[in-house]
Amino acid sequence: MPKVYAVILNYNSGETLDACLNAVFRTQYNGDFHVVVVDNASTDGSLEEARERFQHAEFIRNSKNIGFAAGNNVGIRFALERGADYVILINSDAIIETTTIARLVRAGEKCAKPSVLCPIITEPSGKIWYAGATVNWHAMRIMHTTTTPHTTHTTTVIPTESATGCVVSIHKDVFKEIGLLNESYFLYYEDADFSYCARKKHFVVGVVPRARALHYEVSEAPHNRPLKVYWLVLSALLFFTAHASWYHKILYKIIIPLRILKGYYAPSDKKLAPHVRRAFKDFRNARKHYISHC
Repeated sequence: MPKVYAVILNYNSGETLDACLNAVFRTQYNGDFHVVVVDNASTDGSLEEARERFQHAEFIRNSKNIGFAAGNNVGIRFALERGADYVILINSDAIIETTTIARLVRAGEKCAKPSVLCPIITEPSGKIWYAGATVNWHAMRIMHTTTTPHTTHTTTVIPTESATGCVVSIHKDVFKEIGLLNESYFLYYEDADFSYCARKKHFVVGVVPRARALHYEVSEAPHNRPLKVYWLVLSALLFFTAHASWYHKILYKIIIPLRILKGYYAPSDKKLAPHVRRAFKDFRNARKHYISHC
């Protein structure tokens, strides 16, 4: 059985981390399985509480909040250095089913090439949050698929254009070829970037319909919304301008200035408008420091 490491990144996730780890430790995977929690300098006591309750997990504390990509990379390096065949990233506000890890790994083993695989992810209401995704180059957005095909085979893989970092299983050989998550992204779109590079190298990027997870999406809470919008806009600008075709690069020379003007003079949400404007402003500097992985 492949050696598997589950990596959970924590940043002030006291409301959800306990449930996330409870679910991970109930997994029915019978192979060599390990759990590592990487903490991005939380201040809510969630790290200390998790250390006390889950003594079989391994814990790494970063000295500051280094972001989603860099934080997860700490755990990924830790896992790969210890011989992991698969690294499974799990958001601290996600709950996996007992069979999720086993089904993701089995499906990965059946793939003709190394894989990047996600389960179907639902919201607490039962509505599907993620069943694959498409890259909309015109709208500069990643669009989640919210319907899933029925299948009775546990190892069936449905190809998709973009995996989600919420819950994703990645084979070690994918990391060897394209590197870890791109740390040019502090938050959001690092999964789209990784998927793009993986597909470009002809690795399998897909969804395993019989594997399931639940996502509470704490980032949608009202107090988190402004920061989320800022990073979504900034990271989307980085991703789409970095990987666009020549046609879309020309198109963006028109679209982006128009969006900047809209953000200043006709914002769709006046409360969020300052955060959108700041993202466009910071994009100029962030673009200078962007490093492509493919």
